[in-house]
Amino acid sequence: MQGVHSLGGECPALSASLHLGVIKIGAPRQYDLAQAADAHRDLEARRTTGALVLGAISNTTDVP
Repeated sequence: MQGVHSLGGECPALSASLHLGVIKIGAPRQYDLAQAADAHRDLEARRTTGALVLGAISNTTDVP
C-alpha cells in the first residue's frame, strides 16, 4: 500500500491539498467488540465517515 507522500508524482493536486491541510484525514473511529451493534447502527444511519475499527480496545472514550 502506498503512503500519502509517495502519491505526489501521480496526484500532485491531491498531494498538495493534503500537505496544505485543505483535505484532512481523520483517525478511524474505534468501537469495542461489545459495541459491535452500535457500530453497525452508526454505519446504517450514515453517522460515520471514513474507517471504523472494531476490536478489543482499552480506551472507549471515542464512542459514547
